[in-house]
Amino acid sequence: MTLFSIFARHKSQRMKKLILAFTIGLFSTSSFAQDAKADSLKKGIVGTQKKFNCDSIVVDFESGLINGKIGPLSPIDSIKKYLPCVAEEIPAGSDDRICGGGASLGKKGIFFNLEHGLIEFTLNTKAHLPYEVMGATEEELIVFAGDAKQVFDLQPYTDRAVQSVYLYQKSYGCLAIWVDQKDKKVFKVQLQSQPQEKAYLCVD
Repeated sequence: MTLFSIFARHKSQRMKKLILAFTIGLFSTSSFAQDAKADSLKKGIVGTQKKFNCDSIVVDFESGLINGKIGPLSPIDSIKKYLPCVAEEIPAGSDDRICGGGASLGKKGIFFNLEHGLIEFTLNTKAHLPYEVMGATEEELIVFAGDAKQVFDLQPYTDRAVQSVYLYQKSYGCLAIWVDQKDKKVFKVQLQSQPQEKAYLCVD
């Protein structure tokens, strides 16, 4: 065997090793890139998962939904999922709330009356209502909500002022706006699952 043939054989073997090493390196790099891409995609999916909170509660009087998710007939599990700030649960038939049991949100002025299928907003609500109805006068109601389909006057006790309830027919049931006749101002709003002729009107 000549010196040239020995040199050629070594050169050929070295070339094969280089090609093999390059191929392995290329495969490893590709595999690493795919793993990195998969990890990045996985993180992206985890990062874009919706987190529901009570920082901003938006009410739609036309659809009867809160944040586009919760309505007058939503079960307690859904309320806790989309509004995870339920501060108190009152069982049905409890003496703690004369007008029916349900769930209230902490410091939000919102009560879900699960027993009678309605959502109630009071003067101290932190929810974003479609218009500034709280504290509005009866005259302003025409500007805000139009003509009521039905009005009821309730007087729970002789020593209390009459409370007038303006009912507006909606696809989900009705919108009930309560006015205290002592100062002629709105103090309560309800999204009710029943139409106005079957609205649940309870004074506690």
